[in-house]
Amino acid sequence: MKKRKLLLHIFCFLTLLNIAILCNESIAFAADTSAPTACNISINKNSSYTNNRLITLDIYAEDESDMQVWISNDGVTGTVTAFEIGSTLTITDSNYVIGTTLDSSNSTTTSNSDNVFRIQNWPVEDGNGTRTVRVVFNDAYGNKTSLEAYDTITISYDLNGIEGTVISSEESLPGLDVYLPKAISTSDTYTFIGWCTSNTATIPNYTAETAKVFTTDTVLYALFEKNEVYVTLYTDGTLGFDNTTATISGKTVSKSYGDIAKSTYTLSSSVPWYSSRASITTVEFVNKVSPQYSTAWWFYDCSRLTTIKNISNLDTSNVTNMSRMFYNCRRLANLDVSSFNTAKVTNMSYMFYSCEPLTSLDLSNFNTAKVTNMSYMFWSCKNLTKIYVSSSNWTTATTATNMFDGCGTSTLTYK
Repeated sequence: MKKRKLLLHIFCFLTLLNIAILCNESIAFAADTSAPTACNISINKNSSYTNNRLITLDIYAEDESDMQVWISNDGVTGTVTAFEIGSTLTITDSNYVIGTTLDSSNSTTTSNSDNVFRIQNWPVEDGNGTRTVRVVFNDAYGNKTSLEAYDTITISYDLNGIEGTVISSEESLPGLDVYLPKAISTSDTYTFIGWCTSNTATIPNYTAETAKVFTTDTVLYALFEKNEVYVTLYTDGTLGFDNTTATISGKTVSKSYGDIAKSTYTLSSSVPWYSSRASITTVEFVNKVSPQYSTAWWFYDCSRLTTIKNISNLDTSNVTNMSRMFYNCRRLANLDVSSFNTAKVTNMSYMFYSCEPLTSLDLSNFNTAKVTNMSYMFWSCKNLTKIYVSSSNWTTATTATNMFDGCGTSTLTYK
């Protein structure tokens, strides 16, 4: 990949002035973690002093991604500028607000394809003596040149009582992008969902692996979801799924089946509520539930099931097996599986077997890249005439025996 290059010409007025320039360099880093390299700063082509209020500050750096530059006179108050051609910049100092325009004239680079900039009127304090201009380069992945010379801020990461791994802290500068890390729990009971500014928050303020800006020292607390799936059968025929042991208000419990988040079923008789399947008329996902391995056989032969409520609360991102999930749900006329994440699924055999009332299925969100078995997937779905899939995400499995036998269509409609 061709490296981007930057040359900044900065003009400012000052009286008799000695200039001290501080530039931090980073070299020979790995591709994904390297800070911008070839950093160089000079004033008036390396002059040591000037009595002319008009000076030129040249700043140069290279990186394989877009960059930001943080420029400061005092190491505390700085200006962040993105390296992009053809836009107008506004530089803000504690005492100045100065409009700046980018152009490529008077460049000392030899290639017209290089990123060349001119920023006018960078403010420094008037008067005799030495002035220091501090510069830090930051790439699109949050890699920065050294921060030792500056008044930094610290971003600290707290796992909030969950055992896991994440960096404890990192330093940055006010206004620079910080690329937030992902916390990983050592137990598959918990899934990391984001960072919070309070240790009691239930909704994340920030998602991981995104760039955010901070201006002061900040502590971020990891927010994890507990991967528990409690199943309860109620006397009115509702089979409820909940991530806590709470029950649905106004309903009477018939049977409780406990936490099935890590359960895998290989036979219908191994499903805890199978013996009560004839009484199940409604399935309700009360809140977000995240089975860790499988939804296979869940509603096998629930022939009186007519309604599934809040199915979007079913998080299937970790599921690998969906075989026979809706097998013989012969009264289920509507089924919305558009929210299913199937990126890890390998088995979809018999998934909609004999779901006779269905007339259409939207599987356009299904990613079947890892699916190896689709045998009997739509067998005897005799009223099913439209099956919508994505041309970019759908691949028919190598094993697809009798996939459409008895189905109202044998054709997939690509969206």
